[in-house]
Amino acid sequence: MILFDTGIHQKVLGLNMSDVISAQNIDLINKGNLAELFTGIEILKNIDSGIRDQLYYWHKEKRGSMAEVDYLLQKDNQIIPIEVKSGIKGRMQSIRIFMNEHNSPYGIRLSLENFSRQGNVYIYPLYAIANIIRE
Repeated sequence: MILFDTGIHQKVLGLNMSDVISAQNIDLINKGNLAELFTGIEILKNIDSGIRDQLYYWHKEKRGSMAEVDYLLQKDNQIIPIEVKSGIKGRMQSIRIFMNEHNSPYGIRLSLENFSRQGNVYIYPLYAIANIIRE
């Protein structure tokens, strides 16, 4: 479920924005959840209004392991996995599992990193979500 207001979402999570702003160690704040919310809202704002209610994610549970992709986006006849990271670190194991199992030509990672690419995973900064939809 995506709440269309980050302030309400923060209240539901019990986060206080003044704590986020004044935090000495920002890693103590649940910024991953906020990054995913921001991404979902931006995707919904920028996709075709006819498919606005069709925002999906992928989850796989297998004995001894679990994989999850935050969002799936349809581009032409392909399903493109989107992984959201709130920082600049993080493995891309789940997105690669999805791409291998579903023959996706490429994946997208949204993070605080600059535009780049790691193999067939394109990396976009969080602020550039609209670029993904428009390309």
